Formats: sequence, C-alpha cells, structure tokens
Amino acid sequence: MTDATSPILIITGMHRSGTSLTASLLQSAGVDIGSKLMAPSEGNIKGHFEDLEVVEFHENVLEANHLSPEGWVTLKTIPEIPEDLLPKAQQIINYKRQITGITGWKDPRGTLFLNFWQSQLPEAKFILLYRAPWEVMDSLYRRGDSIFQDSPYLALAFWMSYNTAILNFYKRYPQQSCLFNIENIRKDPRILSKAISEKFSLFLDPEDSIYDPSIFHPQSEESSRPFLIKDFFPEAISMYQELEDCSDSSNQEDRRLFTKEISQKNFDKQWLLNDWLAIRATQRRLFQTQSQLHITEQREIETKQALAETQKALSKTTEALHHSQNQLAKTKADLYHCQNQLTQEKVALQHSQEELAQTQTHVTHLQTMIEAMESSKFWKLRRVWMKVKQKLTFQ
Repeated sequence: MTDATSPILIITGMHRSGTSLTASLLQSAGVDIGSKLMAPSEGNIKGHFEDLEVVEFHENVLEANHLSPEGWVTLKTIPEIPEDLLPKAQQIINYKRQITGITGWKDPRGTLFLNFWQSQLPEAKFILLYRAPWEVMDSLYRRGDSIFQDSPYLALAFWMSYNTAILNFYKRYPQQSCLFNIENIRKDPRILSKAISEKFSLFLDPEDSIYDPSIFHPQSEESSRPFLIKDFFPEAISMYQELEDCSDSSNQEDRRLFTKEISQKNFDKQWLLNDWLAIRATQRRLFQTQSQLHITEQREIETKQALAETQKALSKTTEALHHSQNQLAKTKADLYHCQNQLTQEKVALQHSQEELAQTQTHVTHLQTMIEAMESSKFWKLRRVWMKVKQKLTFQ
C-alpha cells in the first residue's frame, strides 16, 4: 500500500476534446487508469478508457440533481453531492490509494466535479484537456447525439461551460494542474509526459506512438469555421485564446499567429453561401441516395416475395414428391406381395398337377385291372350267374 501522497492523475475535459487519447497515452506509459473500463463504441472505436465505477458515481450524482447523466449541463458550479453517495467516493479514493505506482481515472464529466475531487484528494494532479470549439462542435455533430439535432447551439454552450470550469480551476490550482490543447498532443505525444515530468516530477515511459490518425478528423486549415465562430460567437474565441495563453503545451509563436489571423481575417459571407450550397448539395445527394435505397429496398422486398413464393411452390413439389414416393413404396410392397402369392400359387399348381398325374396313373392302372378281370373266366362265370339269378328272381 502507498501512502496518502501517492500520485493520482485525474484526466478530464469537455467531451470530444481528446481525453480518451490522452488516457490511452498515459496508460501506455504505465499509469493505472482502472481495471474495469468502458468498452469501445461507435464514437470511440479504440475505447473510452473510463473507469466504470468513477463514471457510475458521476452519473448517480447528476441524476440525483435531476441533470443529464451524460453531463450535458451548462452549470457554473458543480452539482451538489448527496450524503448517501459520499461513501462511494471514499471507496473509490481508498481503492486508488492502495495501488502501487501512478494511478488515476478519466471521465469528461469529471470537469463538473473538479473542486470536489480536489477537496477529497489533496494529492491529486489534474490533466485538463481542451480543443478548439469548432472542432468539438464538428465532432459532436458528426457523432449524431440526439440532443443537438434540434438545438445545435447547445454544443457551443456546453463547450463554454466546461472550459469555464477548467480555466477557473487551473487558475486556482496551477501547481496541481496541467492544461493541454489536444492538437499539440496529437502532433507530438511526447509533450504530455514531458510536461507532467517538469510540473509534477512524475516520470513516465510512454510508447513511441500509439496514436491512430483515423480517430481524429481535424478540419482543414482553409476552413472558415473559426471565423464563423469569431463573428457570431466572439466570447468562445476569447475563451479559446485564454485557454491557449494558460496552456502548458502551446507554442507562443503559434498562439501569436492564431491571434493575428483570427483578428485580421473577416468573415467571408461568400463562404456562408457556399457552405449553405454545399449543405443543400449534400442533402440533395442524401435524398438521391435515400431514393435509390428505397428502390433497392423495394426490389429486395419483391425478391423476398418471389423467393417466398418459390419456396412455397418448392414445398408443395416436395410434398407431392414425398407423396409419390410413399405411393411408389406402397406399390412396390403390393407388387412384392403379389409376386409372393403368384409364386405360392405356381407351387400349388405344380403340386396339383403332380397329384393329377398320379391320379390319372392310378385310374389307368385300375382300368387295366378291371379289363383284366372282365376278361377272366371268373368274371365271365359271374356274368352268367347274374343273368341266371335275375331270371330266377322274376319267376
């Protein structure tokens, strides 16, 4: 068991800000971020790297406050922790403190609980992530969360709320926090372990590269999205610039270049029309695709119906064939029975013929004997005697 000062890293930031990538890098460097982690999903195909017990605790607190368990809130303060959930928090803390080496957890909802965890874990170190608002919004829209379908502005409102909490906490506890732009980590993962080593004196051994570019979809440098945000939501650009100024990883020259470009370039109204046109063109292609899909589905239905009819006819044919086979088997059995009877009758006829031949032979023998007797003297005397007897009888 380690003592109460064992390093515990809490990794958090607005949803879609690279917290999963950062947690995976830290895990590869030897940080124990939990044994029971959330499974991969369509939104995070490489995994969420979230300790399920910590996530469940955050969700239970949010639900107890009648808030979205996913953390879709725009509160300026953290939700109130119910008394009955405090033992669960202490259980998590006790378990983490028993682990040898560097441990911690990751959950974007943790941004809403920064002050709570700092009060419960004075030894904790916080890895705070942020990402450009247009990148986060684009990622949320692409993921397709239903909450944004009717209110797309909520994506920016949540970004503002989460990053306000991050900035306030970082300014209050700068020595316990590291603030990173995920784009800098994405470009050079080594800056993560370097900053943690310099600021927290925690030495990690990250792998050379486990970053998969397919999980990030940064917008092109020619995108006018940042300038759209600047013209219509300047408060978001101001906050993003403040995050950049406080960041432990951003390059000063890059920050000055961004500030210069975003302040000098005006919003291109032609781009808005082009973007509108592109959206409509995409919708038109989507409609065409849906129409083609409908035709394909209709053909599939017709094919299934034809297949069902064919199978029905095949079933009838099979049934008729089975009946014919039964009839044939019965006919064969009857034929076999008839053949047996015929054989028996042939045997009986042959026997009868043999008996008849024997009878005929016997009759012939008797006739011969009779003829012999009739030709004998005795038989002749007998006939004479019979005639004399007859005459005597009638006298």
